Amino acid sequence: MKKRHYIALSIVLAGLAVCLWIALHPRQLPYDQCSEVFLRYRDADGVRVAFLKDFPVDDSVRTDVTLLKAQDSVTWAGLIVALCHNGNINDFLPGKVFFKPVPKDDSRSTNQEESINEYIIVAYRPDLTVGVFHVETLAQQKSIIDKYINSLITKNI
Repeated sequence: MKKRHYIALSIVLAGLAVCLWIALHPRQLPYDQCSEVFLRYRDADGVRVAFLKDFPVDDSVRTDVTLLKAQDSVTWAGLIVALCHNGNINDFLPGKVFFKPVPKDDSRSTNQEESINEYIIVAYRPDLTVGVFHVETLAQQKSIIDKYINSLITKNI
């Protein structure tokens, strides 16, 4: 009779150990599936970086996102200048919220309504965060812009 209790207890403990291991060790993507922005900043000092594959923007649209969190406001501003202004600090105007589509190199001469940006960057200075949304289709681009512009309007930021 006692042997049955030990078997049942060991099965329950093994199940709990597996659940705890899964919770504490999240699944990681191989580096070759991550974005070049992630790879560029993964070892940077003062920046924590994460890559989210197939992040849901809305009910029907998913996209890859690289999240960057800076340690201080100087590092945050440096990220914005590097990602959005090609290193030209004269173009940078600091604000609480920063929203910028970054066009692909070959889309500068095409129709603006049909062009797809390479990234859409949403940054929030109070949290020192930068979200780099990787755009592949017009539907993704429209959903990202609609969602974040609407959230900016409703929050009155």
